Amino acid sequence: MRILRKKESGSVIGKEVYMGIDVHKESWQVTVRAEGEEIFNGRIPGQYLSLKKLLDRYQGSQMKVAYEAGPFYGIVPTISLTRR
Repeated sequence: MRILRKKESGSVIGKEVYMGIDVHKESWQVTVRAEGEEIFNGRIPGQYLSLKKLLDRYQGSQMKVAYEAGPFYGIVPTISLTRR
């Protein structure tokens, strides 16, 4: 996982944070932006716990998440996120 450290996670508290996820079978490519800057760009394992760990970094922010997926891979993150 590659992390861009332009901003610390704590500096986004109360701010809008946008996360885009490109879902693949084995891994997910994730980009996070806040205030027009990319604050994270990396590939994480294609598992909910990996995504949750990343989401937890941005607690206190107004998180907006979108994902792009093939025919079957998209259902897993959807089900997992709605169970939070």
